[in-house]
Amino acid sequence: MIIPSVDNGDLSLELLEGIPDPAAILDSSGRVLLHNAQWRKLSHLLEIDIEFFTGTGGNLYDLIHLLDNPKIKEDLERVFGLQSRSLCFEFGFCEHFEERSFSAFLKCLGRASSCFILVLKDTTEMMGLRKTLKSIIYEDSLTGAGNENAFNLFLYNKIYEARNSGSSFFLFCLEVDRVREIIAMFGKRVADAFLLKISKRLSIELKENRLFRVQYDTFVGILEFSERDSLSRFLTCAFPDIEKTIVFQNLELKPTIKVGVCQFPVDGETADDLLSNCFGAIYRAKRDEVRWSFYG
Repeated sequence: MIIPSVDNGDLSLELLEGIPDPAAILDSSGRVLLHNAQWRKLSHLLEIDIEFFTGTGGNLYDLIHLLDNPKIKEDLERVFGLQSRSLCFEFGFCEHFEERSFSAFLKCLGRASSCFILVLKDTTEMMGLRKTLKSIIYEDSLTGAGNENAFNLFLYNKIYEARNSGSSFFLFCLEVDRVREIIAMFGKRVADAFLLKISKRLSIELKENRLFRVQYDTFVGILEFSERDSLSRFLTCAFPDIEKTIVFQNLELKPTIKVGVCQFPVDGETADDLLSNCFGAIYRAKRDEVRWSFYG
């Protein structure tokens, strides 16, 4: 779209009104010269003290100052200095609203022009849909922990970081025993409540370390220990709290868990090898009738 000089205000405003999103023409200081009706509606909708939106003396720099983003400010100065032709960025007002977000497009109107067009698009609904989709893809619906997709992504990144830094980490896999028996005797709702309680206990024990649920009765996570002895002491302290009796609707259910542990890169250098070896360690723990087992 080519918009003539703001000197021809009637024609400029007519073209601005043809843009469905809030739009305005700015000068090289970022001051609003003309704006369409959607721009005025946006100003009324936000109801915050930002002169930039009302066009009463504020400028685009006022908005950028609120964002506290040096990179956007630098890019903005390049556009206003005619060193760059356009700029796209996103911003939000989480402090004032429930995560209201916008995307902005700024473009110089001519090679030597001192006029610029700025178009804002309310992306709040889109951001909400993104978050909902992300939770569906990466969160376990029962416990709120990460699911298998989230775990795979997390583990791949962890392996990449460990390879670059030459560091090591432990992967653990925890299987809750007798869950199918609980389902058969008391129903899935009781089994879900049982697993949810165990998940909460695990999250407390892991503190800042992330927890993932990769199967109905199986949880995995990463533990940052330098040696097996330290990890063994951690498991020894954690087991009594995790295996406390769970009371649900006059039922007393005693959790029994088995844990398999393997170490990167000693016990595997890929995500598939590490997870497979963790399950192998669980099998060994069951065979030897112990609470946990290391692979190898």
